[in-house]
Parts: sequence; C-alpha cells; structure tokens
Amino acid sequence: MVNSIMSITLICIVFCIIQYSVSLREANEASIQVEDGLAASCLAGLSIDLQKFTDTYVTGKTDVIVKDAMQSYCLFKDTLKTNLNTSTNMLIQNVSVKQYIVYNIFWNRTDTGVNEKNIDIYFFDNNGIVKEVHKPYEDVYSPNGIKVTQTSVYADIGFDLTVYAGRKINCHRQLLTQAYKK
Repeated sequence: MVNSIMSITLICIVFCIIQYSVSLREANEASIQVEDGLAASCLAGLSIDLQKFTDTYVTGKTDVIVKDAMQSYCLFKDTLKTNLNTSTNMLIQNVSVKQYIVYNIFWNRTDTGVNEKNIDIYFFDNNGIVKEVHKPYEDVYSPNGIKVTQTSVYADIGFDLTVYAGRKINCHRQLLTQAYKK
C-alpha cells in the first residue's frame, strides 16, 4: 500500500515538473515572438519619405523623416496584429498600444545659409494621436531612457501572456527603432 502511494506521488511530481517545463518553454517562445513582432512592426512604422531623402542627399545633411505619422501608426498596428497572430494565438492576448511616438529630426534650411536642426514629435496611444510637438532640436530621450539622435519610432505595448496552468500575466515590451543614415 505504501509503495503504491509513493509510486503515485512520484508520478504526480514528475507530471507536474514536465507540465511546468513545457509551459515555461511556451512562455519563452511567446516572449521571443513578441520581441520579433514588435521589432518588425516598428520597422514597418519607420517608413521614411524617400523623396525628401533624395532631395536632401546632395547637401550632406540628409533628412530622413517619417512622411505621415498617422499612417506610420496605422501600419505599425496592422503589422503588429499580423506578426503576433492575435486572432489565433492562445498565449498572447489582449495586445494594446500603451504608447507610440514618432520622432522626426530634420534640417530647416534657410536662404541665408543658416541650418537649424528641428524635431517634430507625434505621440499616440491605443486610440490614436494624442499630441504633436514641433520645436528646435534639443536632447530628447525616449521613455525607455535612450537618447534620440535620428528619426525614430518608439513603441510600448501591453499584453496578457498565458503561462502555467492557464494563469495570465500582464506584460509589456518597449522598443526604440532609429533610422540611421550612411
């Protein structure tokens, strides 16, 4: 009797360890999927104005800017939804955009030859544009503490991650993607 109880207890412990290991592996894979999906979506949102880039390339102070901030935001959201496969993914659910910021850094060229660096900042949340800021360039840092030196897109998303035994953890991931010119 004691041996059968010990055997059943051992089998239950081994089963729980295996189930926990599988859940941990699934959560790790979901985390990688979120990181990759967020990076790809930020790159999609960083769709630059190629005409402005071409027009200013010869001056040596090339303007790399996001042409339409609202279009960038919409493209980011659509790409994120596709990349995370939120309609069928059972591990990643309730994805929302906490914050999305477009930083456009460009040169204001005058006829007198004075070149001033400027920055336009567009703030978005899950519902769309919140505010715009247009000003001369000064040191700007994204919410995750990284200095913005080039035209950039910052995204902070929240989501529920299903882990061991169906338990959900509220998570968030943030990323700053800068467009470097060579």
